[in-house]
Amino acid sequence: FYRSRRELLRAIEKRILKIERSARVGIFGTANSAVFIHEVLKKRGFHRICYLSSRPPAASISGTELLLLNYSHLEKIDIVFCSSLLSSHEQEQYVRGLGFTGIIIRLGALNHISPNLFEDHATETLIEELQDCHNGEAAFVIGNVPHL
Repeated sequence: FYRSRRELLRAIEKRILKIERSARVGIFGTANSAVFIHEVLKKRGFHRICYLSSRPPAASISGTELLLLNYSHLEKIDIVFCSSLLSSHEQEQYVRGLGFTGIIIRLGALNHISPNLFEDHATETLIEELQDCHNGEAAFVIGNVPHL
């Protein structure tokens, strides 16, 4: 969890070093990684930020405008941040296919990062509470994710 946040933070900061803080930035996506990117950009002095989605579920996310991803909205944006940790290349192709000629920032190759960037379900406190609660009993851990 903490390693994922640190690694994603480094990847974002590395890509925004030379970007003007006055640029209008669109974040393609609405999942946890997009919200995390938004938080980082705001903390680094970016104020003209919106979310972009091909199927916007609402008009905003936590007070930040959520726009339909189309050519007319892309015309008003300087930079598109592809938020997908798995398919940022596909996101870039989609944006380019809509005629966007501006800067596209891809995170890419971060598929090993946990998609849950806001909650750490395996906190030390929880583990301490569970310690020895079934001492002497058989136990099974069932799961299928690498960070389990």
